[in-house]
Amino acid sequence: MLSWQLALLVRIVVGNALLPVLIKKQADKKDKYIRFFLQFQMSAVISTVLFALFATTFEPATLLVTACLGAFTVSGTFFQWKSLAVSGAKTSVLAFMDDVIAIILSVVFLREWERATPIAGVGVFLCGCAIVLFIARARAREQAKDGSALPARYLANVFTYSAIWGVSYFLQNVFAVKSVGMINLIGGWYIGGSIVSLFLVRYVAKERNVVAQIALIPKLDVLMIAAIALCVVGCMCLQYTIYHQAIQLAAQPVILVGEMVLQALVFLLVFKKERREFDRHEIGASFIALIGTLLIMGFQA
Repeated sequence: MLSWQLALLVRIVVGNALLPVLIKKQADKKDKYIRFFLQFQMSAVISTVLFALFATTFEPATLLVTACLGAFTVSGTFFQWKSLAVSGAKTSVLAFMDDVIAIILSVVFLREWERATPIAGVGVFLCGCAIVLFIARARAREQAKDGSALPARYLANVFTYSAIWGVSYFLQNVFAVKSVGMINLIGGWYIGGSIVSLFLVRYVAKERNVVAQIALIPKLDVLMIAAIALCVVGCMCLQYTIYHQAIQLAAQPVILVGEMVLQALVFLLVFKKERREFDRHEIGASFIALIGTLLIMGFQA
């Protein structure tokens, strides 16, 4: 079985470096909601194929529960796409609440602090310090730029999807701790998500002629959307592996640091309109986060 440390590294690279860039390129399109819908249909197809090939048991109750949770989570992804369309770099720094919520829920309901080693606890503290520094620096920069706060609707989108994803991460952790079959979990999750994505596109985004609009998407973009779907399902498999072997209290701060540092850096390098240089405060925070990450991955069993 893949070690949780290796799974975590791959999850950060794919989920925080590659995947957000692919989504950002699609979220910038005028028909982003159609592309959002297509991504979830593709994710459902991938998860169904995995279920057909690798499922050793059929658990109807699990499929039903996970389908409901997938339906809940897809609304968070809907707001993520809207947030990334405004700014990927800002979103990566501001969307910290999902990981914080997941950690708090795991500490309160799963009593994970009892399994944390002292040195890993220091690593979690250092990651937390780095996160606070990044948030404070982002707010200071934004106010210095034009003297005004970020748009309320944009902030509402970011915090809405962060709250939904925080609960989702915690529930994924619960399923992993309870050793619910990963294939059953993924199978139901994305089938539920694909159904609700149609409702969101038709009645929230108010898109019409969905199938006809899908046919107009260029083939290269369809391939990119398929890559997004594959990365999304792959990241969930990796997260299950991580949560099954390690406590969320140790793993989630590392994921959060990857989101705030690596994802923000990638957006700044790839997209010209978001390009700027990391200042010395952010470099210092990154160094603190790196030390914390090494302590967690090296001393948490």
